[in-house]
Amino acid sequence: MTTLNLTETFITKVDAGRIIHLPDSVPDGATVAVIVMPPDWQEDEARQRRFTAALKEIENLAAKKSEPSAISDQDLNKLVRKLRKEMSAN
Repeated sequence: MTTLNLTETFITKVDAGRIIHLPDSVPDGATVAVIVMPPDWQEDEARQRRFTAALKEIENLAAKKSEPSAISDQDLNKLVRKLRKEMSAN
C-alpha cells in the first residue's frame, strides 16, 4: 500500500518562460505535483466550494497527523464514479 505524506498546498500562476515560483520552504530538487486548472475555475462557485472543502479536509488530516483509512482500488473507483455522476447531474 502506498502512503501519502500530507504537505502544504500552494496555488500560483505560471510566469513567462513557464516558471513556477514557490516559497523558500520548498527545497531545491523537491518533487512537486502540478495541476492545470481551467481558466474559469475561480468563476465557478460550486467548484470553488468543493475545492475549498477538499483542501480544508486535507489540512484537517494533516493537523491530526492521522493515517488515511485503507481503501481498495475497487472501492476508490466506485467513489470516483459516484462523485463524477453527482457532479455531472449538477
